[in-house]
Amino acid sequence: FPQHIQPQYHFQTSKLQVSTTMVYSYYFSTLALAGLVSLSIVPQICLVHAKKSKGCKKKASSEGLGANLGPGDTMEFTREVPGTQSLTHRLTLPNDYDGNSPSPLMLYFHGWGGNHDACGERCVVDAAEKGFVSVSMTGYGPPGWSSWNFAGSSSSPGPDGATCEEGAADYCPYYGEAQGCDCSQADNCWWTTCYDSVEQVLSILDEVEDEICIETDQVWAVGCSNGGMFTFELASDERSATRLAGIVPIVGLPHNGYSKGPVISMPMFGMYGLSDTTVPPISNTDDPYKTLDTYNGMYYGGGWYYTSLLKVMMDWTEGNGCDGDGQEPLSEEYGISEYEGLTCTQGCSEKKDSSHVVGCQFDGGHVCSTDEIWEPAFNFMLTPRKKKGKGSKKGKKSKKEGKTSKQ
Repeated sequence: FPQHIQPQYHFQTSKLQVSTTMVYSYYFSTLALAGLVSLSIVPQICLVHAKKSKGCKKKASSEGLGANLGPGDTMEFTREVPGTQSLTHRLTLPNDYDGNSPSPLMLYFHGWGGNHDACGERCVVDAAEKGFVSVSMTGYGPPGWSSWNFAGSSSSPGPDGATCEEGAADYCPYYGEAQGCDCSQADNCWWTTCYDSVEQVLSILDEVEDEICIETDQVWAVGCSNGGMFTFELASDERSATRLAGIVPIVGLPHNGYSKGPVISMPMFGMYGLSDTTVPPISNTDDPYKTLDTYNGMYYGGGWYYTSLLKVMMDWTEGNGCDGDGQEPLSEEYGISEYEGLTCTQGCSEKKDSSHVVGCQFDGGHVCSTDEIWEPAFNFMLTPRKKKGKGSKKGKKSKKEGKTSKQ
């Protein structure tokens, strides 16, 4: 079956090849490499007028999420949204956590078939050193098939037709009624749970805000592959968008026909592999806005269609009320220039203090764990920005509205 998306490994693999052994093999390989990772100094988040969560006012307790944890500590916890399934997630506190000064929060979403272990040292070491509270979640699905439901992953055909080729493997029966799917309504393109993944995230976020001292204006959604695709869902869903500071999708793009930008103004920092054949960032079809997963097409009978990075940058630039198409070169900020082969463009350069939109491409494939991805991403998230009003809507329409959408 197709690989959607176990990019934590540095090689391509089919979905059915995912196993517990591989997950732990990746995790401990990451541990072994940790000593080789050089962490650069990044700007500290501006806490002026920080909006503190309820957890900042909570007295120390031996009960509740994070109870008895000290600075830099980590814990696993299990939660269940009523009517779904019980899943395990991981919480890590920053090294400077004191329970009174709010910290930024990083929510991490794994690739298809992963779990809360997938973030590895990036969450339990790097994020903690840089001052983040991090929560690495596990998506819905049978063991080894965990996933995030986003636009087009369980709703094909969409605005531009089917989200996959005719020969692509049919995943719906493997999720079925147990995951909220009515496969009688599906074509062969459904490949994730049908449960409401946004609701799942909000239930965890609510608990974190109640129990942990975080800055509610600095909640970042970071995701790898299927998890990266899901960050776009969080930005386009009004339930979750107002709770986010921004998104950092890694080798994950919206399905073709489903890119529409954020529902409120927010920054985005995307990272994509130039040689990625599973989620290609550059069009390999006769449509400049459409890409085709050729890895699954070559090995498993058919691939999935995604939106090109060009189109995503255009949609997010327009969605943030900016002129242009998101193709202005960017090379000096966020430590980008430190990495050879990393090329980036930007939209909303006039809004770098609020809703900056950045898309980068690196020399590599469908991977999520390298320094050239994470160091600039951390720098981006930790750059001080103006606070946005709760529920503030998109800005003015772009003058180039006519050329940015064909849907």
